[in-house]
Amino acid sequence: MDENLAQHDVINKSIDIINYERKKNIKKVGYIRYNSSDEIGGNLSFSVAMLNDENTGIILTNIHMMEGSSIYLREVSAGECEITLSEEEKEVLKNTINK
Repeated sequence: MDENLAQHDVINKSIDIINYERKKNIKKVGYIRYNSSDEIGGNLSFSVAMLNDENTGIILTNIHMMEGSSIYLREVSAGECEITLSEEEKEVLKNTINK
C-alpha cells in the first residue's frame, strides 16, 4: 500500500510540473496587416502577437517601406510592454489578450 501511495505522489508531482510548464507555452496568437504609409498599398506591413496564458510573450512587427523592410521584436510581460507600441501593435496586443 505504501508503494502505491509513493507512486501516486510521484504521478501527482509530474502532473503539477506539466501543468506549470504548459502555462508557459504560446496559447494565443493574433495578427494585423496594414499599410505603413499612404503611398504603399497591399497591407504588406504586419504585427503578430504570441502570448501564453499569463499574457507573456512577444510582438513581432514588420514595417514595409519603398526602401525595404524593417522588423522589430517587442517583449510582453503580463500584457504590458516597456517599449512604446504603435497603434497597430496596441490593437493586436489587446485583441490577442482577449482571445
